Amino acid sequence: MSKLVNAISPRDVRSKKVKGKASLRKEGENIMSEQFSQAIAAAQRLPDETQKSIMLERIGSAQQLSNDVRSEELERILDEIDEMEWDAIVAKPHVKQRLRELGKQAREDHLAGRTTKGGFGGI
Repeated sequence: MSKLVNAISPRDVRSKKVKGKASLRKEGENIMSEQFSQAIAAAQRLPDETQKSIMLERIGSAQQLSNDVRSEELERILDEIDEMEWDAIVAKPHVKQRLRELGKQAREDHLAGRTTKGGFGGI
C-alpha cells in the first residue's frame, strides 16, 4: 500500500485524479443503490407471486451484508431472476412450438448439406 501512496503526487490530488475516501464511499453507495434498484425492478417483473416475494425478501436480506458480499449476492439474485424470466418465456406453448420448428428446420438443413461446421468465434 505504501507504494501506491508514494506513487500519488500532490498534483494528482489537486487535479482530482485521485479520489478521496468520501468520494469513493459515495461512488460505492451509488453503485449499490443502482444494483438494489435493478434487483428490485427485476424481481417485480416476475409473474409468479411466490418467486417475486422470495426474491424481494432476499434483496432485503442483502442489505445487511458487507459491501463485497452484498454486491455478489445482488449479482446472484439478478442472474437467478434472469434465468426465471427465460424459463417462463421458453415454457410458453407457442415458443416451444416455434423452437421445435426451428430445430426440425436445422436438422433438415444439416442433412441436406446446407450447413457448415463453425462456431460462435466469427460472430
